[in-house]
Amino acid sequence: MQSATTTIEAAAKAISSILDALERDPTDPAAVALRAALRRKGTEIAEAGDGITLQNVHELVCGVGDNRNERRAAELDAAWKGMPQWSSDAA
Repeated sequence: MQSATTTIEAAAKAISSILDALERDPTDPAAVALRAALRRKGTEIAEAGDGITLQNVHELVCGVGDNRNERRAAELDAAWKGMPQWSSDAA
């Protein structure tokens, strides 16, 4: 069984790869599928529990404070909008 930290890091890596693909061409027809993948990953993280939160992953992928990547944050906020475990206000 993976530790919570390992699971968070694995999720962050997967989400980062998806966001990299979106950043290359956000208008690509595959972008719809990529955004759906972000939503699925968020659902997986939320269901995993064990201290793993969407906020932890959001901070790893998007950064915080002066290091925050607003474009990535906006993509994740949009993908995770409406999930009971997510509040973009906390990001």
